[in-house]
Order: sequence, then C-alpha cells, then structure tokens
Amino acid sequence: MRTFPILLGLVMAGGLVGLAGGCSALVGTDYTFGPDVDADADAGTPGAGPAGDDAGRPAPGPDPSDDAGDPADATDAAPDRTCTPSCATSACGASDGCGGTCQAGSCAAGLRCDRGACRTMIWHVEPSGTTEALNGVWASATGDVYAVGGSGTILRATGKGAWAAVTSGTDQPLVGVFGIGADVYATGYAGTLLHTAPGLAGGAWATETSGIAQDLWSVWGTAPGNMYAVGDVGTIRHSSVTGTWTRQPNPTVKNLLGVWGSAAGDVYAVGDVGTLLHAPPGGAWAAQTSGTSKALNGVWGTGSDDVYAVGAAGSILHSTGDGAWTTQRSGTGDDLQSLWGNGGVIYAVGTQGTIVRSTGGGTWSAIASGTSSDLYGVHGNAAGEVYVVGDGGTILHLH
Repeated sequence: MRTFPILLGLVMAGGLVGLAGGCSALVGTDYTFGPDVDADADAGTPGAGPAGDDAGRPAPGPDPSDDAGDPADATDAAPDRTCTPSCATSACGASDGCGGTCQAGSCAAGLRCDRGACRTMIWHVEPSGTTEALNGVWASATGDVYAVGGSGTILRATGKGAWAAVTSGTDQPLVGVFGIGADVYATGYAGTLLHTAPGLAGGAWATETSGIAQDLWSVWGTAPGNMYAVGDVGTIRHSSVTGTWTRQPNPTVKNLLGVWGSAAGDVYAVGDVGTLLHAPPGGAWAAQTSGTSKALNGVWGTGSDDVYAVGAAGSILHSTGDGAWTTQRSGTGDDLQSLWGNGGVIYAVGTQGTIVRSTGGGTWSAIASGTSSDLYGVHGNAAGEVYVVGDGGTILHLH
C-alpha cells in the first residue's frame, strides 16, 4: 500500500473560500488508495512491468481481447493475436490472408513474379570476365550457378548479374557440370573430374581420379555416391561415395556426349551417329534405336515418360519411356547442343545463337537470343530463371 499527501479544500456554497494569496480552510492529510493490482510500471497502463508504479491509479484489470498489438503480459487474458501471411502455394499477387498480396508465386509460362506482379521475362547479357568458351552451366534450387569452360575455367554467379572466377586447379578444358545440392561436379578433357563439396575449405575444387585419359563430355547423377560421367569411345564412369570412379560396360564404342536420368534406375546416354543408350532399374546399359545417324549432343526430360534428345542439324527426338523415339521439328538447321526445361517450358540451344522453345505437344519455335555466338549449355532453376552459356565467354540470363 502506498500513501500520498493530499490538500483538501472546503467547498462553500457556490465556491471555494480563499485567503489572500492562498486558500483558507485547506487541510494537509494523507489519502490512502487501495492495493495496487496492476502489476506494472507504466503510470496506469496495464501490462508493462513490475508492480508498484501506477501513481496511485488502480489498474483497470486485464484486457480480455488484447488486440491492440501490445506485448503479452501477466494481466492479459489471452496472448496477442498476429497474422502469418500464407503464400507457399499461391499465385503471384494473390491475397496473403493478412490484408497484403503475395510478392512471389506462380505465373503463366514465360512470366515471372516480380513484387507481386507477373511480368514478361527478358534475356539479359551478363559479363563473364572471360573470353574462353563456356561449355556448360548448372543452376541449383538454392541460387548457386556455375559455368565451366576452356583452360579450366570455372565461374560462379555472385548475384545481380556478376560472376567471379574460381580456381579449378587444372588447365584442361571443362565441358560438363552438374550438382546435387552443394556437391558439384565438373568434367573435361583427358579424363578430368573435379568435385566441390561443403567439406572443402573456401569452396575449393578437388581432383578425383577417373582412371582414364578419354575426354569426358557430360556428368549427371542423383547423389554423390551415384554420379555418371560419359565420354569418348563409349566411356561411362560411375562414382562411389568415396570419390572412386569405375567403368560401366556398355554396347558402344561411339563417343558419348550427354547423360541424364529421371531417377537412379532410369538413365540415358547419347552420342555420335545417333547413339542412344538406356540403363533401366537394376539393369545393364542397352542400345535403343534413335532413327537417326546424326550426332546427339544432349539429353534431358521432365520425367521417365517425357524424354528429349537434341543434336546435329536441329535434330530433336522424343520418347515416352517405352524405348521408341520419334522426331520433332525444331524449325532450325543449326546444331543443337543442350536442352533443359521447367514448368512446362523447354529450351534447346545451339550454334549461331540459336534458342528454340517448346511448351509441349511437339511444337518448337525460335526465340531471339540477341547473339550470334555458338551456345553450348543451358540450365535453370525452379523460379523459371534460365542461364545459357557459349563461345567467347557468352552468358545469357532469362529473368
């Protein structure tokens, strides 16, 4: 209990009886308020601190609604209510459930969500800082992007269109790159195999022993212990978790130029003279009839029942996973080197700046790349961003 001296005035009929310079009949006394039940230290405002600092004003008691946004405290009947925006599966610009709009989200093919609005994606030229040919590119789901090329070149995107060179430890040309999370592999001439992983200090690249001298043109896998590298004279190497690569027998001696799979037990390799191999779950590599004698440079698919191969003179083949392949018209006679897709849109790139695009149904159309440089690699991420690399250090970025 706290007491406070109070001066009380006597009220006379219609007014206060006063003396010169003051009030008459003023009496000094102690007036005692009731117990402080507010349990705070904020001059009468409930719920801000320890007991005993309300300047004699009893607390109004707990606020049963407590929706003014103040911090929860001992006098609150219920904690403060907050709103958590929900945009995980929303369309771009949709309501977030809290009075705002989703700044990210899904858009139609060819559009990207930008601050709550879908807009047309545009190809941008990005300075690579090198004149070496860039032969391959890989983009992770978390934003990492690597490009590899001549004379052991490895570049890593650093954001906002900038790229930085990374020491590779080799001067052999690098042509293939692929990653699983933070584990990234690169392949190149003379059996070169490089690997960077979270355990390597400063993002360094370590050399792994391929056991061969043949050029390795492409790499793909599902985990660090299940990687495939393919190359000249029918070379297929397979990794273990310890970084040991071993030979996998197969029925060809043709140069193999591309490898991809929909899963660990559904892997394709393509190469010279229309070579097309497939390894089913638990099975050995077997040849499939491609129906072409043209070189096939790249293979990729959306899944086990939707697989594409691209190659010389604008060749595009398609399979539903049953072992049969049909031809699709690309609309170009330029060599196609690589392909990749996401969200129902597929891109294939090739010589003389060629980029062709399909949204399914076997129809492909040319799109302007803004360059006449030969393009060798294409990859992207789930956000719809696409990276293309090529001759003379060319880097294009669709975003």
